Amino acid sequence: MAGLDCEFITNIKNIFSKIDKNSFEKQLKVTKEFLKEQNEIRILIFNTFGSGHIGTTIRMMLRLIELGYISKDTRFVLCCEKIEDSKTNIKCCLPNWDGTMRDFEVKAGDYSANAVVIEYFPNTQSFVFTYQIDLGFVGGLDLKQPYLKKGEKTSIEPDIRTQIINIRKNLNVKYFIVLQPYQWTGGGYGISYNNNGDNFYDLNNNNIKEDQKEVSFLLKQHSLFLDEPKEPFDWTPFTDEKKWKDFDTGMPERVKIVKELTDKAEVKINLLPVYGLAGHWKTAEQISGVALNICSGIMKAQEDGLEQAKKRTVILFIATQNELLNDLEDFLKETIWSYLYANASDDCQKWAQDNLFEDKDKDEDEDKIQFLKMNKELDDKAIGVLETKINDLNSKQILIMTIGRLPQEVFDYVYAKATLPPVLEGAGSIELVLNLGRPYFKVLNGAANEAYKSYPTLPPNECSSNTGAIATICHKIASRGIIDQNGNPLKWEDPKEKAYPPKYPPLIVSDMIKVFCKPDIIDDPKPLKLDDALKEYFSDLKNYFHNIQNCKLHIALNVLTNIVDKKPSSTGS
Repeated sequence: MAGLDCEFITNIKNIFSKIDKNSFEKQLKVTKEFLKEQNEIRILIFNTFGSGHIGTTIRMMLRLIELGYISKDTRFVLCCEKIEDSKTNIKCCLPNWDGTMRDFEVKAGDYSANAVVIEYFPNTQSFVFTYQIDLGFVGGLDLKQPYLKKGEKTSIEPDIRTQIINIRKNLNVKYFIVLQPYQWTGGGYGISYNNNGDNFYDLNNNNIKEDQKEVSFLLKQHSLFLDEPKEPFDWTPFTDEKKWKDFDTGMPERVKIVKELTDKAEVKINLLPVYGLAGHWKTAEQISGVALNICSGIMKAQEDGLEQAKKRTVILFIATQNELLNDLEDFLKETIWSYLYANASDDCQKWAQDNLFEDKDKDEDEDKIQFLKMNKELDDKAIGVLETKINDLNSKQILIMTIGRLPQEVFDYVYAKATLPPVLEGAGSIELVLNLGRPYFKVLNGAANEAYKSYPTLPPNECSSNTGAIATICHKIASRGIIDQNGNPLKWEDPKEKAYPPKYPPLIVSDMIKVFCKPDIIDDPKPLKLDDALKEYFSDLKNYFHNIQNCKLHIALNVLTNIVDKKPSSTGS
């Protein structure tokens, strides 16, 4: 074992402050040398209810390729327990894959590598890796927490550390890195390695001591460093019907629709994507409440004279699981007034009636909120239908439309092209917006520590009750403007209270829209000089998270090559 490098440890001790650039580059050089020597890298593909774990894992692989850290002869082996259960999620991340267990080329930026997807069954003897290689990793992994059965003194499940060590043994790798999507707590963060016995370095909670120096890594509070989508965007891998017919027949048409929307964004329309309202815990009332609150904020921004809001607006609900979104128009129209009567004061109800819907006796085409369903079977007429619907909108109307699953690169591009603050829920998607550094609304899921998961304080820390004044206000804006932190309907109260933000979605959602669109022209008197503070906060998020020195993958790799044998003995081929 090489032992800890005291200079590196001294510089990384306060991991949340800026790491000395010279020390980082010195260690990164060692890391690159280690990676270049790898003939094979094994990747665990862990399938879950959503697609975030697979997406984060494959993002890690693509970053290693894109940055030129690995040899062109390196072969990535993607190991999943059942390909059929994961194939569409994998295809959405790796559009060049044909669904078989044959080798294929993975391109990322100016570089490429070979890859193969295989089935392996860690709990049986039906598949065994017969030779050991140096490196394996996973970017998202849920493990069962140890628990005691009633009357038993020993846990039914082994501890997290032991489970990770067992995974490393099953993959037959010497070093195994476990990372998670941003702020995920279900599977640990660390490095398991075999060096005269089974070892594990915890990269989240535990401290490493060297010469009485303590190092807290806390990687769960860090994201991947992600580049913004390249322009011009290459749509060809996602629009070939033959390449998608065995995975998702509707994908090419959905991607063409998204291309049409992003082409029109900024010039002809405002685009606001919404993702994360398709979870199993969402209800019709929750989803319609979110749609209503977003629309109210856009209308209020128009009423306040924000020029950027005076444009035809498309709210794109992206769904992967919840069929409720297919009926969004019906249940929003059915529940809108009952929702307002139950949750809004008389003055708020009058404002909504005057601004959200026209008189019921008028033609539906004059309603402020229009609908277009694109989530079912699509054909070559879909683009024409969409163009007609958008052209028929006036400058104050909002079109709500739903669409199904999108490939990861296309999803990223939609969020990068958003012209109004997007809405998201997932731990993987928040890594994207942290890198973009623009205002966003985080859908809350009821967790007690959701505040610091949604809007991080800088520098990151473990404190969930005091995440910094602006981060806390952002959390309140989301929980009082979109949906409350327990998923309950929001009460609309008259915005007369002195504390900011008030419990009045039209006002606080429109405030965030103004910060997103043109923060330098806001002149509304508020406590804390909020406009400038919000602008600076989101800019600081990008400066911190869109920084390769603070990337969790780079930190983990630098730690690995610092604490393990620097002379790997790779035998894979």
